[in-house]
Amino acid sequence: GSAEHAGRLADAGNAAAPEGSSSMPQRRPGMGHGHHGMARAGVKAKDFKGTTKRMLKFMGRFKVPLIVAIVFAIGSTVFSIVGPKVLSQATTELFNGIAAKIAGTGGINYEAVAFVLVATLVLYLVSAGFSFVQGWMMTSVSQRTCYQLRAEIAAKIDRMPMGYFERV
Repeated sequence: GSAEHAGRLADAGNAAAPEGSSSMPQRRPGMGHGHHGMARAGVKAKDFKGTTKRMLKFMGRFKVPLIVAIVFAIGSTVFSIVGPKVLSQATTELFNGIAAKIAGTGGINYEAVAFVLVATLVLYLVSAGFSFVQGWMMTSVSQRTCYQLRAEIAAKIDRMPMGYFERV
């Protein structure tokens, strides 16, 4: 009967869906979505320290662009941190102006507020520019590193005897 058929489907890993629900097969516990479910947990490199040293030595030819990228990353961070501090001066100026207006002794100094806002805008633009240069430099370094690694792998494969590939 149909109950027997449903039991065979469940045994095969495709549990029958109750009426009114999706006919998609049930996922087994612990299975992830997409590529993340395929990742192997706990796999360690055979020689992490040695591999890291070799990679740093290999990337030594990109020392200047890496240093420039680090300097621009630091600059971007500094300007991003200073921005809110400068912007707080505009808030203070607005508060003092409103308090003076309520007390009847003055008003908001719009020139000072405008100056602070322009200074803040300049700081954030400089920060964005630094961040752009840093990203551009790092993209360039990573692309050139990958290109060099692939070229060296291709050269090594080309040097290997054909007999090696016939055995494998």
